[in-house]
Amino acid sequence: AAPAAIATQLTLARQGPQRAPRVPSSTPRPPVALSLASMASSSSAAMGFTGGSAFASTGAGSQPGLKRKVEALEAELRSQGESVAALKEAAASKDEKDTDVMASFRDELNAAIREVRAEFSDKLESLTAQVAQLQRQVNVAKGEANILAQQNKDTSRRLAEVGEQVQRLAVEVVGDDALEAGGDM
Repeated sequence: AAPAAIATQLTLARQGPQRAPRVPSSTPRPPVALSLASMASSSSAAMGFTGGSAFASTGAGSQPGLKRKVEALEAELRSQGESVAALKEAAASKDEKDTDVMASFRDELNAAIREVRAEFSDKLESLTAQVAQLQRQVNVAKGEANILAQQNKDTSRRLAEVGEQVQRLAVEVVGDDALEAGGDM
């Protein structure tokens, strides 16, 4: 399996490094993660692998170069891992900040709603008291109107009675003839 992997790396090295398409963005982009194949191809070219078998040279000089390459790849992977961890941390921090902002907005909105409800309750209570007072005044006015209407009826009845008594007295004092002549006045 190792010779096949090295052959693949050599093929990729001949093709040259492959780049991801560039995407314009207004937000800062994370560092571009290099694939193992592109790192291997660039390191293979740097180490002088231009073709043939990777095991063609089995001298003592090839072993330290390979170790350095593996160490360089490990360092690059660690660096990429740290970058990914930093990006994850930044995303988590942003999510937390967004959550805090939303909680703040929700709290402000709830406070405003409570304030409006309290104001509405106060206004409603005040208006209810005013309506009750006006109803009492209307009832008092109706009662007074009923009293005045009754007094008017009583006064009219008394005036009618007084008028009848005046006519009877006039008949008794003056007589029927004078009353008939005086009634046309």
